[in-house]
Amino acid sequence: FPTNDNSDNISSFALEQVLYQAGITLSLPLDREIERAGLRQATIRLMQAERDLQRRQDEIIVDARRAVRDMDRARLSIQLQERNIYITQRRQELLNLREDSDLQLKLDAETDLLRARDARDAAIRDLRIAVLDYLLTTGQMRVTADGMFQPLGGMKLIPDETPENHTQPNNTTNESLENADPGPEENSQVIPGDLEETESGPTVQTEGVNVNENQS
Repeated sequence: FPTNDNSDNISSFALEQVLYQAGITLSLPLDREIERAGLRQATIRLMQAERDLQRRQDEIIVDARRAVRDMDRARLSIQLQERNIYITQRRQELLNLREDSDLQLKLDAETDLLRARDARDAAIRDLRIAVLDYLLTTGQMRVTADGMFQPLGGMKLIPDETPENHTQPNNTTNESLENADPGPEENSQVIPGDLEETESGPTVQTEGVNVNENQS
């Protein structure tokens, strides 16, 4: 309604009779407690992720070293059992040549020969498992579309040899994974199972197996 009695216009106002009031509120981010709490939480999560990463790296290193030790142990067992087979075969031949040999001694020699061959085959199996375990641990395991093992560069699959071929001690006999390329001469001086720095990266030397960690 008009505040001026002399005006008939409803939109007419007497400005001197009107009270004006205006206000504005400014809020500055003086309280940063929420931001500080969020920063602390993010820092804690980052440190936890770093610890988890370091722990996982340590576990991989431990598992890889364990696989290398298993390969060493299996290789040594193969050598011992091959030697045992050789000695047992010679003893068996000697008993067969002697006319007065006791039958029980011949049977015992045959049993010892079978046990030595079984132990050798078990060591060969352990070596294969250790090699595959090492490849799996280091992320180098490759399989074909039909689920078969795919050898890396410098590795090849060879068929098992028949027991009749094992008449002499042989450190590489009956191994399913064999190094196709022996590489430079300095590799032959590496202690079995140790890691050697070469131009292509760390290499694991095993009997019949040469695994390079940089292969993919």
